[in-house]
Amino acid sequence: MAFARTARSIALSSLIAVALYLSGLLVMLTPLPILHASAARGRWAGIAVAFISLAAVAMLYFFLYPAGAAAPLSGIASYIPIPGEGLAGFVPLGSMRVMGVVYFAFFALIALALGEGARFRWGITRWGGVALLTGIFVVLAAAGMASLGGMGRFFQSADSYIKFVVNQVVEANAQSGAASTQLTLLAEHADEVVTFVVRMIPSLVFVFVLITVAVNLVIGRRLIRGHHQFSHVHNVARFKLPDLMVWAVIAAGIIFFADRYVVHAVWPAVVALNCIVSLAALYFFQGLAVTVYLLQGIRFPLFRTLAYVAMVIFLQAASVAMVVIGVADVWVDFRLRRWRAMHHQS
Repeated sequence: MAFARTARSIALSSLIAVALYLSGLLVMLTPLPILHASAARGRWAGIAVAFISLAAVAMLYFFLYPAGAAAPLSGIASYIPIPGEGLAGFVPLGSMRVMGVVYFAFFALIALALGEGARFRWGITRWGGVALLTGIFVVLAAAGMASLGGMGRFFQSADSYIKFVVNQVVEANAQSGAASTQLTLLAEHADEVVTFVVRMIPSLVFVFVLITVAVNLVIGRRLIRGHHQFSHVHNVARFKLPDLMVWAVIAAGIIFFADRYVVHAVWPAVVALNCIVSLAALYFFQGLAVTVYLLQGIRFPLFRTLAYVAMVIFLQAASVAMVVIGVADVWVDFRLRRWRAMHHQS
């Protein structure tokens, strides 16, 4: 009876994981069913869900796509939102299939890493950090295998695809009558924009992995509260980066300006800018944690709700403020006990 219950749970979790992966907007939540299986049924159940759903995704990519060159899907398959389908015509079919399978493996390994962190009761910083490094390792391994396997054309095609997207944005806005000076400049400097985006791919990947880990860690902890593995994290708003990390921000800033105005070698500035963007994303979450921590002390739920809504509505300005607060927290330490006498429980 217990085996049958576990088997049904694994099958259902695998189905939900594949459905989330194919959902489009909810693809970032793909790790949740695997994490739930790992927390509710044990490590091997989580691994089983990961492998079963990975096999199902691989079958979708290898059986739904046409056997010839990469092309948009047709027939019944066209109604299935396969991730990466937009790259059809820009990359080889084999590259698209491998990319789709690796993309799901990326989510699955993040889920397993989060499950292990919960099982060993790691602190919030180490817990998220290990999952983050796991996701980055998958991306680096995929890039390395692609280069060694003669799939360099995949990376060369990224330039063409990004340029195509930029042109589509300009044309769509022009046809809708929303043409502006910004769009004109974008059209005139499309090549420079594409070059910049390609150079910033490392930091963009880092930010995506970071957001994926943060979203699944927070939501997973809320959804799976009935299991003791998550009980040791009383308040994720206590998240804090090591203070020494701020020197990495300072060093990257110095390298960027030194290369921009003195050395003029280009690549040091590119590397420094990628580091600055990645570190800014980390300090955004620290600033967000500080803000949530302080709002927890307000006794009026309506005011807290309005504050959260305002943060979402004015996300662009709020993002900059969160980064500033996160960096300032290194010296000010907004979450000292003297700021609030009461204990924080969330």
